[in-house]
Amino acid sequence: MPGPPHLRLLKGNTGKRRGRIPPEPTRTEECPEPPHHLRGYTREAWCELAPELHRLNLLTTLDLGPFSVYCAAYSTWRQLSRLLHVGLVLRDARSALLRGDG
Repeated sequence: MPGPPHLRLLKGNTGKRRGRIPPEPTRTEECPEPPHHLRGYTREAWCELAPELHRLNLLTTLDLGPFSVYCAAYSTWRQLSRLLHVGLVLRDARSALLRGDG
């Protein structure tokens, strides 16, 4: 049973048959700019991670949509984390005032 082409390359071509070249998604020479609709934490996540992913050949034209969704999820997490922290600080301050500590 033939295996993946990359694995066959590692093992060597023992059967001397011509290997199948797997399809590869296109990759731009330069790291893609963040889409215009990304703002705030979403854009920050893109600018932080995209150059390294591109350098490692992990960011191709097929990955741009899913990567944008990841950046949006990261942004939501950052916003909610910030709001939760502010809420906890306010709750603790209110509790301290009610107890007479503040």
